[in-house]
Amino acid sequence: MWSPCDPSAQGGPTGVDGPYVLLCHDGVWQPIMTVAEYLALRRGEHPRIGALPARPDATSTADTTPPPASPAGPTAADPPPADPTTTTPPTTASTTVPPSTTTTTTTTTTTTTTTPPTTTTSTTVPARVCPVLGPATTTGVIGDTAIPESSGLAVSRRSPGVLYTHNDSGDTARFFAMGTDGRPLGRFALAGASAVDWEDIGIGPGPVAGMSYLYLADIGGNLTPRTSVTVYRVPEPVVDPGVTSIATTTLTDVTRFDLPYPGRITHDAETLLVDPITGDIHLVTKAVSGISEVYRFTPTTTSGTLPLAHVGTIVVPTPGNPLTTGGSVSPDGSRVVIRTYDHLLLWPRTAGSTIATTLTAPPCVYQLATQFQGEAVAFTADGGSLFVSSEGTNSPLLSYPLAS
Repeated sequence: MWSPCDPSAQGGPTGVDGPYVLLCHDGVWQPIMTVAEYLALRRGEHPRIGALPARPDATSTADTTPPPASPAGPTAADPPPADPTTTTPPTTASTTVPPSTTTTTTTTTTTTTTTPPTTTTSTTVPARVCPVLGPATTTGVIGDTAIPESSGLAVSRRSPGVLYTHNDSGDTARFFAMGTDGRPLGRFALAGASAVDWEDIGIGPGPVAGMSYLYLADIGGNLTPRTSVTVYRVPEPVVDPGVTSIATTTLTDVTRFDLPYPGRITHDAETLLVDPITGDIHLVTKAVSGISEVYRFTPTTTSGTLPLAHVGTIVVPTPGNPLTTGGSVSPDGSRVVIRTYDHLLLWPRTAGSTIATTLTAPPCVYQLATQFQGEAVAFTADGGSLFVSSEGTNSPLLSYPLAS
């Protein structure tokens, strides 16, 4: 849990020690970014994208107002507004009769010319439609005492009413099944796998059509930001929601993807997004600056080392904690969600667009109920609600309904 450190703790209160900038977690100073990244941020820059964009300001807990179609006033690139009716100043035409001995007559004619009204055409950007997030409901309490740190969350596609979760760093390579009420339903170990810092779990398609697969993300790097991470894939097991005892099952059909970051750059990451349409996997990094990088890879049928492609950057909106801790994609692929410790960011996805393109738009922002250390989020099987969980023994499971 992020909290103030004792000034006498290792690393000292300055937060800079050796090659990393430190931030306090569970009373211990931990490296979060390199000094080079820290100094760049102090200059108002980012090591990858240069000058930092301003973090968007989320002023409401449930942003349902579409963004304006264009800036409020003209800019240097905008033409001045046209007056629909322009009147030309009067023109005076004079005809003078040459002087004579009898009469002198001068005739003046005033002519007014009116320009027809100017018709202007503007292109309106389609309004963003933010769903309404209902109030949180506690559906149960995580009952398996072997889960002190629920760090990721996924909803079963094969067994109705079943959720999957796993611990943060410090556990073995395993995940857990539980009911929506938190009842323990089983433990599953991955044969031949390791667990450096598992941070998220997702569910989606795989090599066999019509079968659902679980993806477990060993991508964390709080203690040591990593140059390479790992994602494991296993076919989703069948879980009996009526079991009364906790059994451990070892899964042997395990595929391992080793994923070096481009240029061997170091990152800490906690968010995994599985695209149910394309099968691509996205990783979103975690940064105290609020600038999160987005990487993508396409899983293969067999284990191996695969390239990670950098496909975007997210500027986490203010206010609130900028650290991204988990994510999920709705089963039909129409919504993408990423959570922080205290807020929920949701992107509606238009047909035919990629996840990377979707994440370039401003998200819908919602305030989450206070949790001990909320990190995980997952769409339900019908996409109509969200489950969230938190670290901490016997932590509550919360459900949020989503309405269009």
